[in-house]
Amino acid sequence: PKQVVPTEPNAHAIQPDASNRFVLATSLGGNLVKQFRFDGATGTLSPNDPPAVPVKAGAGPRHFIFHPTNGRLYLVNELEASVYVFAYDAKNGTLKELQVVSALPEKKPDKVWAADLHLTLDGKYLYASERGTSTIAGFKVDPGDGTLTPIGHTATEQQPRGFAIDPSGHYLLAVGQLSDSMTSYLIDPGSGKLTRLKQ
Repeated sequence: PKQVVPTEPNAHAIQPDASNRFVLATSLGGNLVKQFRFDGATGTLSPNDPPAVPVKAGAGPRHFIFHPTNGRLYLVNELEASVYVFAYDAKNGTLKELQVVSALPEKKPDKVWAADLHLTLDGKYLYASERGTSTIAGFKVDPGDGTLTPIGHTATEQQPRGFAIDPSGHYLLAVGQLSDSMTSYLIDPGSGKLTRLKQ
């Protein structure tokens, strides 16, 4: 190992930013996003200032994604199925909370268990999967401030842990932990709504 960095419990995801000068990492059990400086010459991390940004206790930060153009970062929390919108300061590699929205449909599951999130290539729509209800939540991304407006929920494969948007940006494909199939959806470019195509 080049370096071993201890974290709070359940380190879940880690990504560098576009500049390759900063690295962010989630701790599901610690309810925070770690903020690091990255030294490309040595390949090592050091704590940024501040070293972490907290989320609500018990939220369970899981996966996150950088918006390609608007300076926002989107984070899905596994244990409450919330999506956080952060302003990302690219100069300093730090986050500032802007918005929190729910990825749950009206009927709540016995166990909340969010998993994954992805943006369309044009950055207009964001989707998040929730395993307790076997749904994918859709959100419209505001072109100005990057905040999210819900556009609805789509029933999908049982316990949708992973899904992807194809390279054309026109289709979403979902799989489930308790299913033996994959379902494809057409993404409406005007509304972001999903239309089921084939399983």
